[in-house]
Amino acid sequence: SIIAFPEKTMPRAGRKTPRGWTMEWLIPATALREADLKPGRVLGFELQVDTGTNVFYHWANDDPRIRPSTHPSAWGEIMLGAPRD
Repeated sequence: SIIAFPEKTMPRAGRKTPRGWTMEWLIPATALREADLKPGRVLGFELQVDTGTNVFYHWANDDPRIRPSTHPSAWGEIMLGAPRD
């Protein structure tokens, strides 16, 4: 299911770059269910950006006929890195 998290729970930031956009955010471990969180672990992941209209942008899925929230096979993958000090 899709859950909206407030800024204080999941801080994030984005900025426009010459090649598009860059985004960074903190996803607390408590927001992930049954995840084995170790460096090198690969997780299925999709990001949806809502524009406030009927237009939505997705990170991995580029097929408008597929609803990624109900089709994990359309998700991309991310690899967890080591914690930063």
